[in-house]
Amino acid sequence: MTKQHSRRAFLAGGATAATAVAATAVSATAAMASGDGGVKIANLADVKPGVPVDFNYPDDALAYLVDMGRSVPGGLGPNSSLVAYSGLCQHRGCPIDYSSDQALFICPCHRSIFDPSNSGVVVEGPSQRGLPRVTLEIRQGSVYATGIENGPVYGRACSNS
Repeated sequence: MTKQHSRRAFLAGGATAATAVAATAVSATAAMASGDGGVKIANLADVKPGVPVDFNYPDDALAYLVDMGRSVPGGLGPNSSLVAYSGLCQHRGCPIDYSSDQALFICPCHRSIFDPSNSGVVVEGPSQRGLPRVTLEIRQGSVYATGIENGPVYGRACSNS
């Protein structure tokens, strides 16, 4: 009976600790994402069609801002062509690359392919989830990351902001 009681106490203590760690991570991410009004990514004038701008968001996680060169669903900016997504594959968390030739995100690890002009959906590969979208705002000629949609970002405890 003592072993069973000890195992139960251990599991209960572990669950409590895991909950506390997750709550702290969510609080820190929410404060980082909204407390200062977002993270500046780039000056709007410096963003060129088809040339990705990498940045870190919501913490040190890789993310990309891309001007798709044409109006896309959910796009922002003068041409409704700016989108941003997590730069981590939702299959195993590998950093993804942007192919300017194909206008797609490609994971070099297991070949998942994501379409940024169609809400970051999976085009092919083992990933079961599309890329989390980084919400954007344009303020005084600069582009800011302000939250995450379709989260969480792979390996992060954050969710929709």
